[in-house]
Amino acid sequence: MANRSSILGFLFAVAVGPLSLLVHAQAGHSSEVSGRAPTVDDFEETKELLERGLLEEAAAAAKRGLNRAPGSVERLNLLGVVYHRQGKYDQAIRVFEGALSINPRSVNIFNNLATGYAAQNKADLAEKMFRKSLLLAPENPTANYNLGVLLLERNQPKESILHLRRIRHPDVSARLGLVRAYLSAGTSSSGVAAAESLSKDFPKDAKLHFSLGAPLASHRQYQIAIREFELANALQLIILRRGSRLFLQNLLR
Repeated sequence: MANRSSILGFLFAVAVGPLSLLVHAQAGHSSEVSGRAPTVDDFEETKELLERGLLEEAAAAAKRGLNRAPGSVERLNLLGVVYHRQGKYDQAIRVFEGALSINPRSVNIFNNLATGYAAQNKADLAEKMFRKSLLLAPENPTANYNLGVLLLERNQPKESILHLRRIRHPDVSARLGLVRAYLSAGTSSSGVAAAESLSKDFPKDAKLHFSLGAPLASHRQYQIAIREFELANALQLIILRRGSRLFLQNLLR
């Protein structure tokens, strides 16, 4: 099983190693978490600081907002997201639990709480929270993806397939997860077909071709795996050649 310290921030970079959980804490929309928007100044300031990676400043801004409105679910949720980005998972979990005590029907907060548990390697609790999220919103793509990948890591690929297939508009990460789930479930023909479709849709993505080659090879689909690795290598060579040409051009100026 993959080391779950690697499961942060998978929204979405193509997996090059073991499939990781999508445990990206979501700031969410104010209407989803409580129905009453916080004042724009502190809320938007916190989000902007968070996006810029200024985590200490974002935490301070979120706390200022909570001082003005201690019961604001939006501000609690956002502070929990900041704590999560800081690696303060215990504090993030406490904040998300507090937000849920105010609004026990927030899909975003259930997902974020599951994120905190997953970051602490508490897979059972993470799974429980994702399932609660799906009871409220069965088609929620974040919860379905997360739960699908978690079940795949727990060697339950058939149920993983059910959740990954619920995503109406799957991105590359969800489609790659489905390839792995099909292969792990022993449905090789479906896995190969899904891999070929994904490869065809992104012919110039070297990382994706490599990411497809690895699970295909591990499930003895050697012919198509070799093709994916060859595509990845060829694309990498093109990138290197272009880089070399640009380097030489700059030297000759």
